[in-house]
Amino acid sequence: MERYRASQLFCYLKHYLSKPELKFIAENLTVYLHSEREDKYPLINKEDDLIVYAVPSVFCVTAAKHSLNLLRKVSIQMDKFVSNKFDIISKHFYFDNQIGFYYSFRNEGGLEDSINYCLKQIELSKDAIHEFRTKKIENSRLIKSYKDNIDDILSDTHKSKSADSLMKKYIKDYREWILELENFVPPPEKEYIGPEHTGFKRICIIYEKQGKYEEAIKYAEMAKNDHWGGTWDKRIVKLEKNI
Repeated sequence: MERYRASQLFCYLKHYLSKPELKFIAENLTVYLHSEREDKYPLINKEDDLIVYAVPSVFCVTAAKHSLNLLRKVSIQMDKFVSNKFDIISKHFYFDNQIGFYYSFRNEGGLEDSINYCLKQIELSKDAIHEFRTKKIENSRLIKSYKDNIDDILSDTHKSKSADSLMKKYIKDYREWILELENFVPPPEKEYIGPEHTGFKRICIIYEKQGKYEEAIKYAEMAKNDHWGGTWDKRIVKLEKNI
């Protein structure tokens, strides 16, 4: 998933939240420095070198700690960012998180929001399962990262002789990994079973509880046909008994 400056995302919220709401986000946002160390960073509206990992979901989970209302306001702006900036897999995981955030408010009016994010994730189903199988985006990103690392090593003219030997080993390893990724052969489409799909699973559970068995069966069959992991046959049989 791409990384973005906290200040960049914070700007999306400045004109849509009240000062107390912005203050809450700023004081409670947990960010990742270089995706390794968690820190509280209350001054995210300032320009800095901070790189935040998976920032839209981090902003949304922070808003969820405050209220459903603030989660909705933040989500509107984060959705815009995700729509413009994220690739198919990053969108898939963003919606995955949103489903859970809103489902936690199911008894306070957040159930329909959770359903809407289920449907948004389901809309991406065929493209997402294709990416999970082929790993085209993931492998391209890794290849670029490894090539960048090689370029960084080669551009370092101040390393010692002992470090030079170690760097040569790193370069060799990176090149082997790049070759392995470039030669990756996806499993056959008919044989591939992907991970569980939160949107399909959650919407089936919700519709079953609401007595909408035919709707639940429809989505269970879609999940099965798109090759998402799960016990879809058992779920379908169970649902059909209620019709």
